[in-house]
Amino acid sequence: MKLVTYRLGSILMLLFFIVFLIIDLLMEFFLIPKDDLFLRRFITIPTLAALVSLGVIGLIYLPASRGKKKSREYL
Repeated sequence: MKLVTYRLGSILMLLFFIVFLIIDLLMEFFLIPKDDLFLRRFITIPTLAALVSLGVIGLIYLPASRGKKKSREYL
């Protein structure tokens, strides 16, 4: 049951990552004026959200895969 929850959480975070990445690309190319170099260099909030969601995927998925390997050793 825990593995299903971990897998569901990682899929949800992957969807968040894709959504925030699309929002970031839209902001980068359409919403920020081309003259404003400071805003183009600055890491935008959707970029940070995408990086945080990738970190959460790592925190959720890696312990789940380690737990699976341990359970196989006992069998």
